[in-house]
Amino acid sequence: MDRRFGNLFNGTLSYSFMQAKNTGSDPDTYIDFGSRVINQLSGGTQPPPQAILPTDFSRPHTLAAAASLAFPNNWQEGSAVGSIFENFGVYATFRYTSGTPYTRCNNTSSDQDRLSGDNCDREFPEGINQSRLPTYKQLDMRFTKGFGLAGLDVTAYLDARNILNLKNIIQVFDATGDVVNSQEAEAEFAANQDEWVSEADGNGVSIDEDKTIDLSFDGVADPRTGCSGWVTVDGNPGSPNCIYMIRTEERFGNGDHMFDAAEQRRASDAEYNLIRGIHNFTGDPRRMRLGLEINF
Repeated sequence: MDRRFGNLFNGTLSYSFMQAKNTGSDPDTYIDFGSRVINQLSGGTQPPPQAILPTDFSRPHTLAAAASLAFPNNWQEGSAVGSIFENFGVYATFRYTSGTPYTRCNNTSSDQDRLSGDNCDREFPEGINQSRLPTYKQLDMRFTKGFGLAGLDVTAYLDARNILNLKNIIQVFDATGDVVNSQEAEAEFAANQDEWVSEADGNGVSIDEDKTIDLSFDGVADPRTGCSGWVTVDGNPGSPNCIYMIRTEERFGNGDHMFDAAEQRRASDAEYNLIRGIHNFTGDPRRMRLGLEINF
């Protein structure tokens, strides 16, 4: 639906409904996923799907709008309102659409790291693409103001993307259907801690029952000097590992070179959140850009 009011406002509103189903989202769907699923009756490979199912890109509902409000040169000339709004424009686009479907995975260790769009292991609790991400919504706006400067036509603009700073979830963990997975985070910390403790123990470093690693090397002024003979768990020279561990304690701890469990947790979580933080599961936040356009 298009609508224009006078010479200032013009708007468009559209709605579409789409039901995208097939026996696969692409030619490799069965090879990448279905052929790996075990048939519960036969115990063999699951045969190709015989019925159409929602595809990965199916979005049933999409509502979109675009509008512009533009005041021409010399609008209401001579008035205070005219001097403010002449050569001023507002342009907006809005989109509200259904989230894309994905397949839930069983809450097993092999599927803890799977994200929507990934393939589950050989078992899953529901049919293909029976879950769906939350709706996606975004409002973008652009404000412009034209004026003359030294004989030039200048337009200043503010370009605002996602001006309402709406949070759009673009992927989730298949095992939890959420943007967090505490089981995976705990497993990551346990693996990191075991790696630190094992390597320190192999180098004769003191470790107490709480898994606090003593990196002070008997209180030397610079503990890095104690790293010269450090080796990895494989027995290879690994002085950088020792220095990295010292720096990690200084960065995420109090700098006393006693790398305790709480400091290990902070260091592990920092690494984990780099690739599993909320910014990896949501769309872009509000972004603002100012600029000038000069016409000769």
